[in-house]
Amino acid sequence: MVSRDRIIAANQSREPCPVQQRRRAHSGTARILDPYAIFAAIGEVPYDWWIDSDALAWGPNVHGVLGPLDPAALTSGKSYAQLIDPQSGSSRFDAVMRSGRRDEGAGIPYLVQYALRASAAAQEAIWIDETLSPLEPRNIYGVTKRAAEELCRLFNHLHRLPILILRTSRFFPEEDDMAHAIAQSGENTKANEFLFRRLAVDDVAEAHVVALAKAKDIGFDTFIISAMTPFSRSDCRELIVDAPSVVARYFPDYLDKYQRRGWTMFGSIERVYDASKAKRKLGFACRTGFREILDGLR
Repeated sequence: MVSRDRIIAANQSREPCPVQQRRRAHSGTARILDPYAIFAAIGEVPYDWWIDSDALAWGPNVHGVLGPLDPAALTSGKSYAQLIDPQSGSSRFDAVMRSGRRDEGAGIPYLVQYALRASAAAQEAIWIDETLSPLEPRNIYGVTKRAAEELCRLFNHLHRLPILILRTSRFFPEEDDMAHAIAQSGENTKANEFLFRRLAVDDVAEAHVVALAKAKDIGFDTFIISAMTPFSRSDCRELIVDAPSVVARYFPDYLDKYQRRGWTMFGSIERVYDASKAKRKLGFACRTGFREILDGLR
């Protein structure tokens, strides 16, 4: 989603109010060139964000553009940030507050692109395996990754070059780019992700060694490489609305260990990476999963 924000910094706190009320305060010229109608005509929704109070007020077409979201999640910048996919790009907060530019009174335009979490309006978590059609790229990383896979496919087709594509889930030790919008600490977040989208660095290395040894025999194929998820497809609906309860069914001891460290589970899990094909066809499965993470907690 491309967000075209109008940021209003005021000296005193203001409560959010309907966009329609503020429209009457515009000048005669503004009524002729109605910005709200223009945004609606191109499928976008405008909103006002008061930085001092963090209040948000949206255009009347907000649910037509964003979908049937909880109205409470749209009332402040902080609550809205919880709906944004951490991997989709820079945050609005970073674009405005960390730009390094100074507003001398005329305002400073900016453009930021981001995507809402799949769970924001989804009915169930997405089960991701190799049969799923590629998701639309959300940033330049996704675009180049898809292009690289297609180049590999082409070279295999034209030159019979043995190629195995490994789609690895997260394994980097650095903090998430959107850590400021995630309630859990970095260590807590990474532990949670071993349930559905993370693996250890040594498992990444071993997967590549195994793939190199099997590439000639297989020829060409694609594999998701991630810690084996304990979940099944039947869990997907509940994972969206109450992930902690699903996790507790599989790992009854997780809550006590988490509470002792002050950790929490994500309230919602919107996608699950299934690495079972790599286990079947490559004979590879990660040594470290969520069970091993739990056992290592003191």
